[in-house]
Amino acid sequence: MKPIKSIKSINATEPKRESRASNSLQIMIKQVEDKEGEYVAYYRSEFLNATYLVYFRDNIFGSVALHEFSEMIKSKYKESEVKFEISNERVQFKSKALLEAMSDSRV
Repeated sequence: MKPIKSIKSINATEPKRESRASNSLQIMIKQVEDKEGEYVAYYRSEFLNATYLVYFRDNIFGSVALHEFSEMIKSKYKESEVKFEISNERVQFKSKALLEAMSDSRV
């Protein structure tokens, strides 16, 4: 997997379960399969049985989108810290229409 250029300062850590005592939230980042420089970052809420995500590109706008996403999650859950984990796995979308909608492009 090609390194993410615009997110050099992210600390890769082991995944953690949602925990109010830890004061940190774990956001996973995966590259989109067959889409060079395109990524999905997501946070899984066990309590709500829901997943929040952002689709972004490896550029300055993607960096801003990822930052805003992490701030939104942090404020929603009133936690003091967000930790990112960069996965070697790739996200594969089974629906071309969903991929097009998320990436705002034609496959």
